[in-house]
Amino acid sequence: MAGLRAELEEVLDELEDEASSLGLYDEWYPDGEALDELLDEAAEFAPDAPDAVRELADHVITRTERLLNYENCYGEGITEALEKAQDVHLAACQAGTPDPEVLAERLAASALESGWGVFRDGPARYARMLGAAGLARYRELLANAPARQHGQDALWTSLHRAETAHAAG
Repeated sequence: MAGLRAELEEVLDELEDEASSLGLYDEWYPDGEALDELLDEAAEFAPDAPDAVRELADHVITRTERLLNYENCYGEGITEALEKAQDVHLAACQAGTPDPEVLAERLAASALESGWGVFRDGPARYARMLGAAGLARYRELLANAPARQHGQDALWTSLHRAETAHAAG
């Protein structure tokens, strides 16, 4: 895993260096193929090292969002990598036993703070791993969030779907 993390860091650093070197009005169409391939490799480790893969996916999500925040970033390569990193995160959570309340905190924080829709459907997709305790924690965090943040209605809808599915068993 350490080698894979180092390779991901290198690719992400190169992408960020490339993005930051461009002028204000330059368009940047980054190639996300290397990032995509490394995320595929990370997904293969999920069954044997779910906690490490989940942490790695969290890190890649954060770094990928930072790349997308460069206003000159165009194309689908990085947004596709962001989606794949979320899929790898989900697979790692399914393979392991993350703490439900800690997972709820990660999902809620990302969903509320991300400008890229990260974990917007978190409660629905992660309902099994969250269980009653995690869903309750997510509800608490969402209820205490600043009023009516962008996309908050979608978060409440996802939470309701997850709670309904969890109650149905």
